[in-house]
Amino acid sequence: MHLSEELKTQVERLKNALPPHSEISRLIGSLDDPASDEASKDRYVAIVAANAVEGALRLRLADHPSVSSHSEKWKFDKRIKVAEKVGLVTSKQAVELNRVREVRNIFAHALLPVSFSTPAVVEITELFWNHPINDWAGYFTPIFPPRHRFAIVCGSFVRHLEPVF
Repeated sequence: MHLSEELKTQVERLKNALPPHSEISRLIGSLDDPASDEASKDRYVAIVAANAVEGALRLRLADHPSVSSHSEKWKFDKRIKVAEKVGLVTSKQAVELNRVREVRNIFAHALLPVSFSTPAVVEITELFWNHPINDWAGYFTPIFPPRHRFAIVCGSFVRHLEPVF
């Protein structure tokens, strides 16, 4: 995935850390209004944007003649590998897709409050600066804050992966 070992360790710690009981109580207590703070809004953006990318990739793979009919059951990482193998994405794009997947996983699995200002998330989104999508947005990605950078990259991938009719 082209993350440094130190960054991989930070990400794993973040995904596996347990917050204090008071934070768990706050999370459970705010289920009726989950996007009441910036971290919750960031979690929403990360999960929805990354799932849009995965959905576009799933649809594109389902239309590919050399892809197994079992592709509906594959996880995101396998979809990325197969998409690269059959030429739907380049190896550089596969690296970027894995970064999208990793950010999504941080937000999906961390019980600690995480946001696009969490150091590990910032570091991964900074790696998007040279993402290989042939899209105007890629040239402007570095000047945006991490949340917007992530959304721009995800949007670029969704447009790139849209099935051609």
